[in-house]
Amino acid sequence: MADRIPLEIFYIKVAQKLNGTATPTMARKYGEAIQDVLYEQLLENEECYWYGFGNFEATLSKRSGGYKEI
Repeated sequence: MADRIPLEIFYIKVAQKLNGTATPTMARKYGEAIQDVLYEQLLENEECYWYGFGNFEATLSKRSGGYKEI
């Protein structure tokens, strides 16, 4: 598995990519909004595709009886 980037570092890097037009706090809000859209789509369709980024699926975990992110 690839190394994970801590969220705080991720949002700092996103803010840097926006050339000073966003702070890490704003980048976090954008990231959370994107995450909310993906979750809503997964609730409606159980899978969605973010063009250029990948496929997302919601599956039911047999062990926990709850949903698991993939």
